[in-house]
Amino acid sequence: NVVEFLSFEGLILGTTGPAAGVWSTDIEVFEDENTPVGHSLARVGSGSSASDFEWRFATVDSPGEINDQQTNLGGAQVVWGTCDDCMRNQDEVGGDCGGS
Repeated sequence: NVVEFLSFEGLILGTTGPAAGVWSTDIEVFEDENTPVGHSLARVGSGSSASDFEWRFATVDSPGEINDQQTNLGGAQVVWGTCDDCMRNQDEVGGDCGGS
């Protein structure tokens, strides 16, 4: 099952697998050429469901860890993944990893 199908810099239509026929949700935050090395887009805030958090630009990278400025109060499902994971698994997800 698809928990969330997120994208940045545009929408993606899932073409195969569980996301087939599902449009992504554009997080409406993006990186540009001024994004410092070691920073990325991140969901921050405190809560127990996705709607309790907001997307921010240029927060410190935290691969494999809960994001800086993020507190999960229980109930929120945390699924780790990277664009590399997406690239390896795009046949399962459908679509591609970049925005369009």
